[in-house]
Amino acid sequence: MSFQNVEDIYPLSPVQHGMALHSLLAPESGVYTSASVCTIRGNLDVEALRGAWQHLIDHHAVLRSGLPGAGIDALHDPYQVVYRRVSVPLELHDWRGLEATEQEGRLAAYVAAERRRGFDLAQPPLMRLALFRIDDDAYTFVRIHHHLMLDGWSAPLLYRELFSAYAALVRGDTPTFAPRRPYRDYIAWLQQQDLGEAERHWRQLLAGFTTPTPLVQDRPRRPPSAGATSVVDYRLTLSEPVVAALREMARARHLTLNTIVQGAWALLLSRYSGEEDVVFGAVVSGRPAELAGVEQIVGLFLNTLPVRARIEADPPVAAWLASLQEQTVALGQYQYSPLSQVQEWSDVPRGQPLFESILVFENLPGDETLLTRTGDLTIADVRSIERSNYALTVYAYPRGGLALRIVYDPSQFSGSLIGRMAEHFRVLLEGIAADPNRPVGELPLLTPDERRQLLVEWNATPVHYPLDRTLTALFEAQVDRTPEATALIFGDLSVSYRELDARSNRLARHLRDLGVAPSSVVGVCVERSPDLVVAVLGILKTGAAYLPLDPSYPPERLDFMLEDARAPVLLTTAPVLGRLPEFTGRTLRLDRDWAIVAHQDAARLEPCATGDDVACLIYTSGSTGRPKGVENTHRSLVNTLWWQWEAYPYGEGEVACQKTALSFGDSIQELFAPLLAGVPTVLVPEATLIDPDRFVALLAERDVSRLLLVPSLLRILLDRGRDLAGELPRLRLW
Repeated sequence: MSFQNVEDIYPLSPVQHGMALHSLLAPESGVYTSASVCTIRGNLDVEALRGAWQHLIDHHAVLRSGLPGAGIDALHDPYQVVYRRVSVPLELHDWRGLEATEQEGRLAAYVAAERRRGFDLAQPPLMRLALFRIDDDAYTFVRIHHHLMLDGWSAPLLYRELFSAYAALVRGDTPTFAPRRPYRDYIAWLQQQDLGEAERHWRQLLAGFTTPTPLVQDRPRRPPSAGATSVVDYRLTLSEPVVAALREMARARHLTLNTIVQGAWALLLSRYSGEEDVVFGAVVSGRPAELAGVEQIVGLFLNTLPVRARIEADPPVAAWLASLQEQTVALGQYQYSPLSQVQEWSDVPRGQPLFESILVFENLPGDETLLTRTGDLTIADVRSIERSNYALTVYAYPRGGLALRIVYDPSQFSGSLIGRMAEHFRVLLEGIAADPNRPVGELPLLTPDERRQLLVEWNATPVHYPLDRTLTALFEAQVDRTPEATALIFGDLSVSYRELDARSNRLARHLRDLGVAPSSVVGVCVERSPDLVVAVLGILKTGAAYLPLDPSYPPERLDFMLEDARAPVLLTTAPVLGRLPEFTGRTLRLDRDWAIVAHQDAARLEPCATGDDVACLIYTSGSTGRPKGVENTHRSLVNTLWWQWEAYPYGEGEVACQKTALSFGDSIQELFAPLLAGVPTVLVPEATLIDPDRFVALLAERDVSRLLLVPSLLRILLDRGRDLAGELPRLRLW
């Protein structure tokens, strides 16, 4: 740095400091390196354009500013240096011989490369110009610039001066500019502000908010600063009647259109995240009204600050928006607050962002028609390409109508997700416009196509299944088809369908003798074995429902369940009898009393249950403090089984596995799905199940082909470093 060329030195603003930090931490990310592109048609004087830009740079100190050194060390002493003389580079390219599609491809590649290239922040101007001649009377103009020195408010101010200087040079005159306050006056104003009052405001506003509102991402999370330079945007425009209704609502309710857009975005974040307390960033102009002439200063003023919205379902939309606007008004009083300080004053843990999305309401000054023509030149197709350090930025453009634009990092969001988000944003705004008096919780979110899909298409699920068949009838039909086939495998014991049918028929007759009638409930507390399956089938054949009792439950819980279900009979065996509470009904021990049961007739009973009768009564875990019995009818269970058979059909030679406690709902599918389909089922002993090595060895020995696993059991198996596919080659579904 030559001190002879130094005109001035003064501090960076906090926002400038933050942008410089993000750029230096990710120099090839394109963060805060923006591109402005437009088409110029007419008889362009290239040298006059070059000269006009040079006059602008000579006139505005902020365009001749940079950091005093290179690299991150420069930010240890956050000052900016204004140089006396800086030249603006202007590249010239002639693409007149290229097809339009090739011109577009080359332009996109050029802009992407220039954004990756970024800037050496110590070498102003932080701006490069390029002119591509695409036809005899048409040029594409590109301005690559760093956000560090200019905000969007400054652009119209600069371009008016640019066109005025260009016109003067074409006439052969020397450009003149109206005096403006320099940017350093704003820096001086910032240094006079007392942050104590701002701190009290932000601490009060953000008290109790501890976790950033999450964005729904369908791609792996990554730090935004590590992303690629590419950004993609999704644009949509609200219809004229909707915009008119929103403007009328804003006028009648003394709201701003900005507040309405912010409210819709807050609601979208709430619906997507499931949070009733959300925070997002809002970009404010940052230009203090008390600084005279601030509207005409060229430089970086904008700031990004948090907006906190508490979502309640009951208040009318308009009233809720009015309360949100009160916060926005207060935000204007403290818009100079450094975001890094605001984050420190919040309850969000250090190192986490305060918010993950920002909203920009582009209410810029001036008449845009001045930017469409200068002399005999026409300016068209004006567009910008930019990227902040946030993965998702929402822009709202209120001029003429209301256009919305979502700029996002494609490495973190898919286009389909952003498209849905944008359409939901539209639906919320349309809902607000349609009825500002409706409760907040009743605002629609889904598009008409999504509502039709949810309410009609996804509910078009009629499937034919035997409405009048019961579990008992389906079991007996399978017995008739494959009487000698193996139904159950337990250790060295194999039980055929014929034998299982006969034993359950005998038990059913004995239960009838004990007073069990249709619609009764019979308790079952038997360790996993063929006796357990016989007990369940025997109960069902009487027309009663079985009540599974887990012997590991506290006796008080088991006693409550038996009493609440009014079970007249309890089936059990010696190994678990000692763990059961005292029971006033009839207790039948299947091991000791089977000699009596064996004298019963093995013929089938007349069917006495219908699809509407209860087959199984399973009690909840008791999260409310008291377990509740859930009745499962034959019809509902057969419906579920029929779906499972169609979705996951059994193949030739399959072997199933039953290892879930009867008191869990999964046991129903695990037991009945293979049993009623003619597939042999391996019953896993309790002692084997608690030993993962023995469990896997049993599955391998018996060639088990499908396995129903809860996540906890799967985690136990995988944590032991097992290769289940290698150890269980016959396992085809799990």
